[in-house]
Amino acid sequence: MNGVSQFTMKDLVIIHRVLGLRLEALIPTYLQPETREKVGESIKKLNKPKLRLRKAEPA
Repeated sequence: MNGVSQFTMKDLVIIHRVLGLRLEALIPTYLQPETREKVGESIKKLNKPKLRLRKAEPA
């Protein structure tokens, strides 16, 4: 271990509150293509037409 650790969710919320940065700028909300496919398949299996994976919003 090199002594560097990731930010925790608590750290990101503090940065958001103190510096006024949007959480969307601090926390990436995109999904890898493989994950999107798996989620899409699971939604199809649920057979709920109104349930869908929203498109990622442009940055």
